[in-house]
Amino acid sequence: MYKQIYEKIKLLLIQPRKFWEEEANKSKEDIAGNFVYPLLGFVALAAFIGYWWDTDTFHLPRALQVTCVSFVAGFAGYFIAAFLIDELSPGLFHLKKNILKARIFVGYASVIFYLVTIFMNLLPSFFFVFLFLFYTVYIIWEGSDVFMKVKEKDRQKFTLGASVVIVGAPLLIEKVLLALLPSVNM
Repeated sequence: MYKQIYEKIKLLLIQPRKFWEEEANKSKEDIAGNFVYPLLGFVALAAFIGYWWDTDTFHLPRALQVTCVSFVAGFAGYFIAAFLIDELSPGLFHLKKNILKARIFVGYASVIFYLVTIFMNLLPSFFFVFLFLFYTVYIIWEGSDVFMKVKEKDRQKFTLGASVVIVGAPLLIEKVLLALLPSVNM
């Protein structure tokens, strides 16, 4: 399973258009259990290890809080982003509602966000890594045409909206969770 995840990520990063073309021709099955959840597991593991490395005295309850915040932000962000894209599709982008397709799209388009989050959890001093999130826009641009079948006139609007939702939802949820748990330092 992990080798398949690695191969998908590699193809998505190197040749996003080819990746989306291959995914558009595959059967439409939910990718959450085979792709998104394992990546979120790595995000949580990286948060735990990063907290462990970054503190002078290890405090298990706080490490578990950091881990949970990181996982829940990614988990809820995935579902909220898919829901928003699906709900906005008919009105803004002239697409038919299809929540399964939206989940697949968001799951794969979130790869850069997951990778950056893993890296930032392990090495928070390398803040410039967040610049790689801009590559998400290109991945969404390619997927909007091939996978989501967005019309050319709506493609730019879809790419911008989906990029904001896919990156913004987990970040917003993380901020809310950190506000609710003031003792957690990330």
